[in-house]
Amino acid sequence: MKVGQLCSHGTGANLGVADEKNEQWVEIARKYSRAVNTATEQLFKDAETILNPEQVALLKSWFAVGLNPEINKVLNDKGLIPLTAKKE
Repeated sequence: MKVGQLCSHGTGANLGVADEKNEQWVEIARKYSRAVNTATEQLFKDAETILNPEQVALLKSWFAVGLNPEINKVLNDKGLIPLTAKKE
């Protein structure tokens, strides 16, 4: 999963979405993630017009590292991930 994208099944589980609404949620989350991917690619393309190659490489490296594990930690620390979804 790329930076900014949602784990469609994981977020659905954390939100408690079930049955037919779960499949609807998965489609909504996938649509969102595709939009994020498109925007990220456009960011890189636009950045190449004003940044030097080293700066572009640095920008891309930020996205390559991935922020989702850190976001999950923040959500967990704030109690925003349901106890049933937490893994020990």
